[in-house]
Amino acid sequence: MPKRLTMEEKKQQTKELLLNSAELIFSKKGYNGASVDEIAEEAGYSKGAVYSNFSNKENLFLALYDRRFNHQLEEWGQVFENQLDNVSRADKVEKLLISHSKNSQDTKWTLLILEFTLYALRNEDVRQKLASRYKLILSSMKEAISSHFMEKEISPEKIDEIVVSLLSLETGLNILESIIPDLITEGFRSRTYRDFL
Repeated sequence: MPKRLTMEEKKQQTKELLLNSAELIFSKKGYNGASVDEIAEEAGYSKGAVYSNFSNKENLFLALYDRRFNHQLEEWGQVFENQLDNVSRADKVEKLLISHSKNSQDTKWTLLILEFTLYALRNEDVRQKLASRYKLILSSMKEAISSHFMEKEISPEKIDEIVVSLLSLETGLNILESIIPDLITEGFRSRTYRDFL
């Protein structure tokens, strides 16, 4: 006989189903084109379930953003968990980024982030929520790569600059690859990231 779920487990299950549906609908229709009704229907719930779990479409998207960030944080942690030389580390970074760039979901995600960023820039409350997430990404990146620079006597301020440069570079490359898929040649990221790592 299957174990009966607790109220908290049921709530978490509902959230996951809504997030899965949101990812699907947002990918198909974009942030602006997707409706709470469609997302709820795809998950098999009423739109009240969306509002009771996330309060609005913005928070639903940001919860999806958080889930994706946590998954990618694990992947990046594996890249920086061992002490590697610059060439090996840059190669490992490139393999991870290439696997993302070849994933159609990641390409759709790049477009979604662009769309949501434009939306956030016109809505101060949402911009602040998105800014706090970017700060968390930068902080997590700094934590991940700081051990790599421990023996090189690089100041925390310089590491901050490296992290901002890496995030900016990858964000820009993602956008360019969405527009011109064959623009970035094999080995480009590895060669470029060696300068930082």
